[in-house]
Amino acid sequence: MKIDRSAVLTLATPAIPGGLLQAQSLVEAGQELIEHADLAARNAAIIRRHHDALNSGDIRAAVQFFAEDTQNHGVPVGRKACYAC
Repeated sequence: MKIDRSAVLTLATPAIPGGLLQAQSLVEAGQELIEHADLAARNAAIIRRHHDALNSGDIRAAVQFFAEDTQNHGVPVGRKACYAC
């Protein structure tokens, strides 16, 4: 969702003490919230695809969501460990 900066500034400036500077800060804060929500939505979509692959029994597709060479105390736990199964 794109915010029309000029419309927000026009509406917000008279109501905010300090005027335009604070209105711009509000617009930037609003834009940051929107970007955060978009990132959260993209992350949720990735998790859903991973769960769908697991639930359908497609282990090879599910493994693609793991890092290739992750290790835990020297033991492979990424894709390499999953392909060894």
